Amino acid sequence: MKEIIQVKSGNLIFDCRTEGEKEHELIIFLHGFPETSYMWKKLMSSVSKNGFYCVAPNLRGYSEGACPEGRKHYALDKLAGDVLNISRFFNKSKFHLVGHDWGGHIAWNLAMMAPERVTQLVIINCPHPIPLLEAFFISFETS
Repeated sequence: MKEIIQVKSGNLIFDCRTEGEKEHELIIFLHGFPETSYMWKKLMSSVSKNGFYCVAPNLRGYSEGACPEGRKHYALDKLAGDVLNISRFFNKSKFHLVGHDWGGHIAWNLAMMAPERVTQLVIINCPHPIPLLEAFFISFETS
C-alpha cells in the first residue's frame, strides 16, 4: 500500500511516504539536500515488492509540521533522533537505513549513535564523517 502519513515525534510532525506491508522488515530512506522523500518514490516501489516496508520521511526542515526556527534545532543528534522516533512509531526495534547526500550524513551519525538499531546501512554520495573531517584538516595543513 502506498500512502503519505504523518508521524509525530515530540512537538514535530513528519510527512512520511510509505509503501509496502507494515509487518515486513522496515527500510527508512533519508533524502539529501535540497530534495524530499519524492526522490525515493520509484525505488520504494521496487524494494517494497521484495518484501520490505519502506518509509521515507521529509526530514526536519522539509515537513511542514517539522520546521523549528533556529540552527540549534538542526544538530545531527536531533536529526538522527527524529529517525529513531520514526522507527519507534512503526514499532520496529531494528531497521535498514539508506541515506543520500545530507541524508547519508544523518544515517552515518545515527548508525554510530545507535548501531544496535541499524540492520544494514547504505550510504549514497556521502563519505564517512571521520575521514571527511581528517581530510578537511589535512587540506588546511598542506595549503
